[in-house]
Amino acid sequence: MTIGNRFRLHTLAGPVLAIALVTATTPALAFDDARYKGRFPAEFYEAGRLRSVAVLPFAGTDGANLTKALVTELKGVQLNNDPWFSVKTADGSETDPARAGQALGVKGVHVGNVVTAKLTRTDRSEQSTECDGAVDCKKGEVRTITCTRVVLDYQVNARIVDVATKASVYARSHTANAGYDICNGKKKEVAIIEDKGAAVRMAEWLTGKKTVDDCAVRCTDDGLYEKARADIARAIVKDVAPYNKDVSVEFKRRAEELPKPDQKTFESGTPFIKADRLDRACSIWEVMETGPAATSVSLLYNLGVCQEALVPENPSAALEYYVKADQLTSKPDKLVSAALLRAQTMVEAQKKIGS
Repeated sequence: MTIGNRFRLHTLAGPVLAIALVTATTPALAFDDARYKGRFPAEFYEAGRLRSVAVLPFAGTDGANLTKALVTELKGVQLNNDPWFSVKTADGSETDPARAGQALGVKGVHVGNVVTAKLTRTDRSEQSTECDGAVDCKKGEVRTITCTRVVLDYQVNARIVDVATKASVYARSHTANAGYDICNGKKKEVAIIEDKGAAVRMAEWLTGKKTVDDCAVRCTDDGLYEKARADIARAIVKDVAPYNKDVSVEFKRRAEELPKPDQKTFESGTPFIKADRLDRACSIWEVMETGPAATSVSLLYNLGVCQEALVPENPSAALEYYVKADQLTSKPDKLVSAALLRAQTMVEAQKKIGS
């Protein structure tokens, strides 16, 4: 199957490429550079290769709620817009991870326990200035107020078991800490995270509206728990799930080693790149591969970029083009050398990610 055909298949599922345009603030990328979503393995990539998973109820205080948060986070993992994990839940009647996984027909099982989920409240006194105006505090009244600091300590031991081998492929402890202050004034209870600054106070005074901040959501006991669960669930998923990261690749603009007519054909692909039509540019270069230009370093390099950017899940094909281009060079070529190293890295990454 040709590169052009492969790209057309991908465009049916959704775009996988964005052409980066030059602006005054982003000079790093040229018009004919391409940016695509590279695929990279997580630290515990072996656990990430177990794509069908079950989550057993976590033991300990707040274990049920953490389980829900982890299930939600796992279901949200995507690689190149495709869901990575299929997730099932269990009722906990079978506590052995391997047996539970076999019964559910999955390859991996998440288990663990919430070791600590404790709220601590500490009272203190402090000086406070009550301002006469929104900004000017020169005539403010200084008084002593009582404040309470609320802190949540949350710790989880998480583990993933390979159902086939019954071995743990992931084990790590995670902690999350969050808190807020409540200071009792004469008028109302005020939740304090940080000074908003004079500009925000002025805006509130002029508009008569309070600006929205995280305190409205997180400065409650429930808010602290929700944040801690979400933070730990994200940390677990980050440890095991592959992820996308933007990769930018520069095309060769000219092929001076080609005869004049072929040079013109080669350069005709550039306007299509600028127009966000890499599929069309790659089709032009692909046709040239079957003719006398097949030994052109520039052509082989650009075909490698086409393969790399449009079919990121198959970096070996791009590497083949880069190797051919490198073998035809008579002196070091910076773009080709960089592409070789990049493609080799992507090949190793794909091996770790699996299919």
